[in-house]
Amino acid sequence: MATSTEGKSKSRRFLLLYGSQTGQAEAIAGLIHEEAKTRGYTPELYCISSSEKKFDLSKEPVAVIVVSTTGEGEPPDTVNRFWRKLKRSTQPQGLLKDLQYALLGLGDTNYTNFCNMGKMLNKRLLELGARWFHETGYADDGVGLELVVEPWIEGLWPALDAVFSPSTDQDTPKDAAQKTSTDQDTPKDTGNDKPGPTDHQSSDVAQKTVESSSQVDSLGVDVDEKLSIKTETGSDDFETSLRGSRDDSWINQVINLPTLQPKYLEVQIKEPVCDSLGSDDFLFTDSVQGFTMASSVVVNMAAITNRRVLTSSDAQKTVLELELDWSKFPETRLRYEPGDALCLMCPNDHLEVDYIIKRLGLESASNHCISISVVPNTGKKNPIIPKHIPSTCTVYQYFKHCADLRAVPKKALLLVLAEFCSNEVERRRLQWFASRQGSQDYMKLIAEAHLDLLDVLHFFPSCNPSLSRLIELLPRLQPRHYSVVSSPLDYEFKTRIAFNIVELPQRSWQRLKREGLCTGWLNESSLSEVPSTVPLYPRLKNPFHLPPDPLVPIVLIGPGTGVSPLVGFLNHRSTMVANGFKVGKSWLFFGCRHPDKDYLYRSEIEGFLSAGVLTLCNVSFSQYDSISDGSSDHAKYVQDNMRKHWEALGEWVMEENASVFVCGDAQKMIVSIREAMTDVLQKYWTHKGGVTGNGDGQKLLKDLQDKGRYVTDLWI
Repeated sequence: MATSTEGKSKSRRFLLLYGSQTGQAEAIAGLIHEEAKTRGYTPELYCISSSEKKFDLSKEPVAVIVVSTTGEGEPPDTVNRFWRKLKRSTQPQGLLKDLQYALLGLGDTNYTNFCNMGKMLNKRLLELGARWFHETGYADDGVGLELVVEPWIEGLWPALDAVFSPSTDQDTPKDAAQKTSTDQDTPKDTGNDKPGPTDHQSSDVAQKTVESSSQVDSLGVDVDEKLSIKTETGSDDFETSLRGSRDDSWINQVINLPTLQPKYLEVQIKEPVCDSLGSDDFLFTDSVQGFTMASSVVVNMAAITNRRVLTSSDAQKTVLELELDWSKFPETRLRYEPGDALCLMCPNDHLEVDYIIKRLGLESASNHCISISVVPNTGKKNPIIPKHIPSTCTVYQYFKHCADLRAVPKKALLLVLAEFCSNEVERRRLQWFASRQGSQDYMKLIAEAHLDLLDVLHFFPSCNPSLSRLIELLPRLQPRHYSVVSSPLDYEFKTRIAFNIVELPQRSWQRLKREGLCTGWLNESSLSEVPSTVPLYPRLKNPFHLPPDPLVPIVLIGPGTGVSPLVGFLNHRSTMVANGFKVGKSWLFFGCRHPDKDYLYRSEIEGFLSAGVLTLCNVSFSQYDSISDGSSDHAKYVQDNMRKHWEALGEWVMEENASVFVCGDAQKMIVSIREAMTDVLQKYWTHKGGVTGNGDGQKLLKDLQDKGRYVTDLWI
C-alpha cells in the first residue's frame, strides 16, 4: 500500500488554468499550484491558451480556473480563442457534464463590467453542464485582490478534499458540487471572507503556521531590541504603526503563511563591464512581448519636438502638451487614428535606481551584464526566464528599464523579503503582512499607503534581498497610456499628447520628492536642450474610435485631461470639413476648476464652435461662482450639466442615435457620469411615454454599450 502523500499525488489530480493579461491571474494560479503540491495534490498548470494542445476541458473531471478581465469587460488576449470556441451556440448542452470546477475571477470596480470575463465564463460552464464545487469568487483590484483571493484559496482546500474524499473511488472524484449547492443555475458568488480549515485537520492539508512567540524567543529577540525599534529617532505615527511597535500583540500570534515560492532563477554578474551598452539605452527590441502580451507589436521611436503648458501658473495642477515627431526615424512605421492611445515606455527615476543598487551593495557591478538561468530541479512549475528582460542587460539597466520599483509589494514578495532579514522582529513583521491574520494591516499600511520596494527596504534596514529573488518577484515596468490629441489628417508623422504632471505628496519617511514616474520623466525630458527620444507604440484593441459614418452625431464627455482625445475627434472632423466632407452634429460636455486657470484647449474649442464643427458645448467650473452672463444658476460638474440638459441629450441619444464617448478618471468620474447618463435615459424614456419597466435606465445604457454607442476610455 502506498504512503499517504505518494498515493494521493497519483489520484488527487486536477486541472489548474489561468487566463492573464498582466500576469496577476498567472501569479495567483502559481501560488495555488505550489500549495496544492504541499497538500498532496497533483495539479496540472496551464495557460488557457494551451487548449487543444495540453488539455480538453470536456474530458476533465476537476478544474480550478483563475481568469482576469481586461478593457471594458473583455477576455484577456490569452483567453480569446478558447472563449470564442466555448461560447459557440453549436456546442452540445451536456459537453461539460462530467466537469466539477472552481472559478476565481479578477477585476477592478473602477472600470465598468466588473469581472465580466469571470461572470461570462461561469455562466457558460453551467450552461454546458458543468457543476461548481467551490463558490465562485470575484476579486476586486480596486480595493485589493487579497481581500477575496486569500479566503477563496483557503476555502478551496476543504472543497477539494470533499471532491477527492477517501470514501470514494480514488480514480473518480466525488461529486462535491451536490453537497455544496442544489441550485447549480444560481451559484453563490463570494467577495467576502470564508472560514478556513479547522484546527484539527490532518497534517497533509493543514495550513502552514508559524508560532511567532516561540521562534522569536528561541532566536534571542528580547525586549530591548523591540524597544529600539519603537523609539527610533524620527519615527512618526505611521512609521510606528508600520513597524508594529505601537501594539506588539501581533508578535505572539500564530500566523498562517502562504507557501514560499521556491527559488528558480540563478543570476550571475559577468565580467567585464558591458562597454557596448549605455546606462540609459532603452532595452525593448527583444522584450516587447513582455511589456504588451502581444508579439506583433513594433516599438517605434519619436522625438519630443514641442512643449506647451496648457494651464496657468496658479492652477492646482499643471497640464503639459507635448508634440511627438517620428519623421526623422525612417524605421518607424507608426499609424494611428483619433481616439488612439500611445503606450510610452518610460524608465525608472535614476535617483531611485541608484538608491536600490547602493542598498543592495551592487555599486561596483552596476555596469556589468547579468546572466540569468533556470535553477535545475527547482520546485516551480514550468520555470522560465522573464521575457521582459533582454538577453544583454546590465544590473543598472535591469533596474532602470525592466523592474517596476514603484509597484506595491505583493504578499509573495514580502514573504521572500522576510527571509533576508537579519533582525528577527523585522522578519516577523514582514511575515505578518504576508499572513492571513495581517491582511488588514497589509491593506492599510502597505497597499493603501502605496508603499513600494524602496519604502520597505527603508523601514526594514536589516533586509538585504538577493538580486535573483528580486528578478523572480518584481513585476515588469509597464508602459503608460496617453491619448492622442491630433488627427493623422493633419499630422501624418507626428502627434500630440496631454497629461497632468503628477506631483506625489512628500511624506516624512520618503527619501526623495517625486513626480509621477512617466509624467515626471516626460516633463524633465521636454526641458532638455537636445531633443529627447521616446519609445512608443499604439495601444492594442482600442474601441475608442469615431463611428465609421462621419454623419453620426457624437456626444463627447471629458472632464479635465479627459478632453484630450475628444479634441482629437473634433480636430479630425474639422479637417474633414475643410476637405469638403460633411460631418454630423457634436456636443461637448467639459469640466474644469476655473475658466482662467485650467480651461484646456479653450481657443481650439471656441474655434470649433465658430466653424460649426462643434454644435453645442457645456462647460462646468467647479471652483468658479460667476459666469459671463451674470447668471448664478450654472452647473459645477459635468454630470450636473448632463442632468440640466436631459431632454435635449436624451433626444440626441435615443432619437438621433448619437454615439457617446466618455474619457477620464476611472475612480470617481466614471461613476458620476454613468449615473447621470442612466438618469437622463430613464427620464427621457418616461417623458416620451415609455413603459417604466422597459425603460430602466441601466438597461437602456447597457443596450447602448452592447451596440458600441457608449464607449469609455478610462485611467486610474
